[in-house]
Amino acid sequence: VGPRDAALSLARERLDADDVALLATSLVRHPTLRTLDLRDSRVGPRELRYLAQRGLAVNGSVTRLDLSLNRVAEGHDDDAIFRERAVEGVAALARVLAAPASRLATLGLAWCQLGSDGLAPLVADGLCAARRRGSLPRESLALSHTCLDDRAALLLARFFETAPARGA
Repeated sequence: VGPRDAALSLARERLDADDVALLATSLVRHPTLRTLDLRDSRVGPRELRYLAQRGLAVNGSVTRLDLSLNRVAEGHDDDAIFRERAVEGVAALARVLAAPASRLATLGLAWCQLGSDGLAPLVADGLCAARRRGSLPRESLALSHTCLDDRAALLLARFFETAPARGA
């Protein structure tokens, strides 16, 4: 990988809060990083919030972010499958998407158990603001297996029904 398309994969690593703090700091120092793969790395709501606020918000070079298989909206302990949603991390990620410096083109959130409560700020505060700026994630947005219900389907339907036509 050359310096213009640097990638970092920490997939399947067991990241803790200190690891995420170090990663956020390194994002500030490495403006050539394009791909950040954090699949199945135990990133929970607090870690995502810290990464978004302290790293991604100031690094305008990351174009691909994969957070799949992390419980970004409800914590990461193995017994937490159906507990109350904690959406502060997703809300911080939404603010990154809305930021003028954001270049995220691919966002992987598959198997993240977002639920409708997690998807709401992502769509309303992140994707809608990015669309107004003309910088939606334009390659892919993976939301499969995220525990979405009818409210989420309605949010997404409204978002896509108001989306401008390609080339417009």
